[in-house]
Amino acid sequence: MPDADADADAEPNTQDQLVKKLVRYALACEYQRLPIRRAGITEKVIGKQRGHNLRKFFGAAQDQLRTKFGMELMELPQKEKVTMKEKRG
Repeated sequence: MPDADADADAEPNTQDQLVKKLVRYALACEYQRLPIRRAGITEKVIGKQRGHNLRKFFGAAQDQLRTKFGMELMELPQKEKVTMKEKRG
């Protein structure tokens, strides 16, 4: 049964690493004034560790950003698509 304990310990460690990577990525994007995109998170945070869902560790990363850095990840508002006819009127 030691293998079962090792697997149980490995999952939170991996999740903690992903939380740290997401926080680091969010801070880097804020410093560069770049929007954080889901594709960027998948590429730079999750990487080759497929099978990890963003929802699993997003909340923990959000809590760390709030408590330690006073930041919060928010969805950017969608750009309005205005037609030429509406611009003239």
